[in-house]
Amino acid sequence: MKVRKIVAGLAAVSMLAAFSAQVVAAADTVTVTASKVEAKAGEEVTLNIDLADVPAAGISVAEFAIKYDSSVLTDVTVEAGAIANTGVDSAEPIEGLTAFYTTVSDGVVYVNYSTGLTDSRYYITQGGTFAVVKAKVAAGAKADTYPVEIVAIDRADYQGATASTNTVKFGVFNADMTESTIYETKVTNGSVTVIDGDTPIESTEGSTDNTQGGDVVYGDVDCNGKVELLDVILLNKNLLGMEKLSDKGSKNANVNNDAAVDGTDSLFILKSLVSLVTLPVQS
Repeated sequence: MKVRKIVAGLAAVSMLAAFSAQVVAAADTVTVTASKVEAKAGEEVTLNIDLADVPAAGISVAEFAIKYDSSVLTDVTVEAGAIANTGVDSAEPIEGLTAFYTTVSDGVVYVNYSTGLTDSRYYITQGGTFAVVKAKVAAGAKADTYPVEIVAIDRADYQGATASTNTVKFGVFNADMTESTIYETKVTNGSVTVIDGDTPIESTEGSTDNTQGGDVVYGDVDCNGKVELLDVILLNKNLLGMEKLSDKGSKNANVNNDAAVDGTDSLFILKSLVSLVTLPVQS
């Protein structure tokens, strides 16, 4: 029974994390601030992503990206800050899954936070540090100030508009998880200032390498080499018409090898994360 509840909660979170049509805009504004730090080339740096003015209803879902110059900041990791550690992972423990999770790409970190629990004790209800960014300044980095930006995750509007959304999302679900309230956000970007820099280094900004081998990796919808909840979210967004999958991603998503990629594949990937099925699933 508990496993079924976990799967149901994850399914609801992964689908509603797509922020489909059932969204209510709120007058409340969450303030999001990235810190500004200084360091020498070769040193390690830590930046905080802080929240303030958290609404009384709390935050149960968040989605944004952190953009940086990957030729200057290397070995980038992002971990949950104090206010994101609400105890939700202990309340609904799922092996290999956490409420706060990230995906690091070249120059961008995708940050997601979501819980299937409707008990507000496990929501973010106060200001403080939401995320901690750790990185190393590249040897030979030129003395300069490099922005660390909090940006929206780029996608086309669900209703069919071709323009990308520009919303850093923080919100909360209602009690039956059929509707999400998305707060307004006020963002202040951060920076890393390299002092006593050395010889300028060639920037690799924007040169993402998405090359992957030809073998099918069942469940790896985003083609990053591993199967995780982000793959379920991406597939659900594709099924809602919000995201396009690569040819490789589409092949990886068809985990039961039938004629189409659909919600059944999404559910099978979700079940594989809690060891209920093994991918690929035999029809």
